[in-house]
Amino acid sequence: MKAMRRLSFLVVSLCLFVMVGCSDDNPVKVKPPEPPETPDFVLTDLDSLEFRLSDHLGEVVLLEFFVDT
Repeated sequence: MKAMRRLSFLVVSLCLFVMVGCSDDNPVKVKPPEPPETPDFVLTDLDSLEFRLSDHLGEVVLLEFFVDT
């Protein structure tokens, strides 16, 4: 009977140890790398106006390139 209690205690202890070890209460926090800086460039639009990327710092810029044949 003592051996059975001791075995049960060991099994329960092992299960608790495994569960605590697998919890993610303290996950490793990895800082993502900084994105590379985009080089400045100048484009001319259809109205012959210049578009300079550095004039739009901090704004979202969407460039769409298309071909019409």
